[in-house]
Amino acid sequence: MVINLKIVFPFIVIFSFQSVSGKTLLQFKQEIMNLGAKVKTLENDVGVKNALYLEKLENAKKIESDIYELEDLLDEAKKNLIIRQNKTTRLIRSMALSLSEDEVTPQKEYFHVLQLQKHQIDQDLEKLATLDLYLKQKKSTLELVQKESLEIASTLRELESEKKLITESYLEKLELKNQTEMKFQKQKLQMKLSSLKRTDLSTKEIPFLKVKLPIHGFSQMIPSPKGVTLKFQDSQTLYSPKEGKVIYHGELASYGRVMMIDHGQDIRSVLLGPFESSLQKGDQVQSDQPIGFIKAQTTNSLYFEIRKRNIAQKTINWIDELSFSKI
Repeated sequence: MVINLKIVFPFIVIFSFQSVSGKTLLQFKQEIMNLGAKVKTLENDVGVKNALYLEKLENAKKIESDIYELEDLLDEAKKNLIIRQNKTTRLIRSMALSLSEDEVTPQKEYFHVLQLQKHQIDQDLEKLATLDLYLKQKKSTLELVQKESLEIASTLRELESEKKLITESYLEKLELKNQTEMKFQKQKLQMKLSSLKRTDLSTKEIPFLKVKLPIHGFSQMIPSPKGVTLKFQDSQTLYSPKEGKVIYHGELASYGRVMMIDHGQDIRSVLLGPFESSLQKGDQVQSDQPIGFIKAQTTNSLYFEIRKRNIAQKTINWIDELSFSKI
């Protein structure tokens, strides 16, 4: 039986990749989705509890205002009662003095006034009792609201703490997922590179010089019959593909900056993209030496090409496979 290696090899790569990483991309994505759902649920719970907490604080503030008002009314009622009691005391003394002097006529008036004073004192005492009862009820309600506020605040702290832990776990899983995807892309690129080289080199001469990739952290490599386009997400450091001398560094309309490095034996590398570099014509560079940087933009890509006798070569055949270890 003949085994089709083109079909089996990708599954071998994926299986080995899973055994090394311990988890598949699908598992990472599912875990991230679950954690994201938990974070969203916790955010909703925190929002509800926070609204309830603010409501309790506002309620407590209103009750405290009512307590202050009741205390003022109670103090005023007590003062009025003391004034009325003093007035009654003076009236009783006047009445006692008139009785000792055998004054009969004013006695009825004194008794009438005393009855009015007693009635007013009874009303004051009733008002005091009512205000005191209201005050106790308000203070009791305030204690209950403050207790509920403390419980809600405690629950909020627990929810925030749980949210923080789950968010940290979410970010950690997301980073692991991104690293796993990068490793997976690396294996796919290595497999594609090997396949393209086997196909192309079966009919053409083998390049005598190997170059390194000018970007280490790319996420996608698109080979063409001539050069390769490296796509990336974040800002990147630009590296020299091989030791040599800078023979050109300048702008190319609508393409960005261009740098050409002569590696000897009529071999040159061409870098084309939105990179920044302080190198000038005539500068010597070493292999894999940082020679510039690229800021993350809307379109993040760099074109890389190898030329022999100023003729564009199939660059992917010239790339050293060891450079993939830095992805």
